[in-house]
Amino acid sequence: MENVAPMQAPEAAFWRTRSMARVTGVNLGKALVDGQLTVEVYATLVARCRQCLGNTACETWLGAMTPPRPAPPFCRNAHVFNELSRIQSREEVSDGTF
Repeated sequence: MENVAPMQAPEAAFWRTRSMARVTGVNLGKALVDGQLTVEVYATLVARCRQCLGNTACETWLGAMTPPRPAPPFCRNAHVFNELSRIQSREEVSDGTF
C-alpha cells in the first residue's frame, strides 16, 4: 500500500498557492480573466499544494524571497507558476507597462 500524506488544510494551501504566485510574479486574477488559467487548473494548484509534504520548506522559502523569483524546484506547481510568470512578463513588455 502506498504511503499517503494527510492533506493540509484547504485554507492554508489556498494562501500558500497565492503567496507562491505573488513571489513568482504571477497575478492569478489576471490569469483567470485573460484565459491563461482556468478555474479547474486553479483548483488543481491548490489541491496539489494540499497534498505536498514540503509546506514547511515552502513557507520558509516564501518568507525569504523578494519577488519576482522563479518557483523553487520542490514546488509541485513550479511549472505552472514559472510559465504564467513568463507569459505575464512578456505581456508587460509588449504593452509598454514594464
